[in-house]
Amino acid sequence: MKLIDKIRAKKRMIGLELYSGSPHNVEILGETGFDFTMLDTEHTEYDTGHIAHLIRAADSFGLSPVVRVERLNEVLIMKTLDRGAQGVIVPRINTPEQARRAAASAAFPPMGVRGMCPDVRATRYRNEVWEDYAKNPFNHVAIIPLIEDIVAVENIDAIMKVEGIDSVLFGPGDFGVSIGAAQEGFTDAIVGKTRDALRRVCDAGAKHGVYVFAIPLELRDPSTVMAEMFKDGVSGVLFGTDTMHFQIAADRIRHAFGSVVGAGAKRPAALAL
Repeated sequence: MKLIDKIRAKKRMIGLELYSGSPHNVEILGETGFDFTMLDTEHTEYDTGHIAHLIRAADSFGLSPVVRVERLNEVLIMKTLDRGAQGVIVPRINTPEQARRAAASAAFPPMGVRGMCPDVRATRYRNEVWEDYAKNPFNHVAIIPLIEDIVAVENIDAIMKVEGIDSVLFGPGDFGVSIGAAQEGFTDAIVGKTRDALRRVCDAGAKHGVYVFAIPLELRDPSTVMAEMFKDGVSGVLFGTDTMHFQIAADRIRHAFGSVVGAGAKRPAALAL
C-alpha cells in the first residue's frame, strides 16, 4: 500500500526521520513495522545520489520513502520523485501560492511543470508505465507542505484547498521559533501556543479532508505522546530522528555505567562529559 493510499484512507501512521543516512536504519524501520521514513536533505550532508540508495532500501523492506527537499524548487522535487520517492516534504510553505508551486512540480503540463522522462526508477524505466503514471501523478505520490511558521498557520485553510495537497506536516520546533523560542526558549507559554496551532491545523484538516502529520515537540514516552497527538487530531506521527534516539540510548547507557562503577571511579575519556 503506497503512502498516498494510506493518506486517503486516513490510516494512522508512524514514521521516523532519517538523519544518519544509514540504509541499515532504513531497513530496520521497515522490518520493525514502521509505515514511512523521512529522508532528510534540508539539515543533512547526503545528496540526491545517496537518497536513491536509501529509497531502494525502504522499498525492499516495505517502508514508504518520503524525502524532505532542501527548499521549494521544481528541479529538486522532480529529481526526488523520479528516483521513486512516494512523498516529498517541502519546507517553509507559508502561502497557497507556494503550495500550488509545490504541487505543480509533481504534475506534468498542462497541470504542472514537471519535465517528462520515462527512463526513471519511479516508472520502472518503461514508457508504458510512465503513460499511466503521468495521467494523474497524485495517485502515486504525495506533496506534503511543511507547516512551520505562524504565517502558514494563519493561511492553513487556503493552503489545504490547493489541488494536489492531500496532506500537510506540522513542525512544532520551527513554529515555536517563529513565535519567539529562539530568544525566550520553549517556555510553557510558547509550548501552549504551539499546541494550539497544531490543533488549529488539525481542525482545518478535518474540515477540508486533509491528512495531518506532525512531529512531537518532546520525545517523551511514545505511547503517551502519540495518545496526546491523536487526541489533538493528528493522523501520522513522525517520532523524531534516528540520531536523536541513538543519543537517548547512548545517554542511558552512559548513565548506567556511572551508577555501576560509582561516582568516584575514573571514567574512560570517551565517556567523560
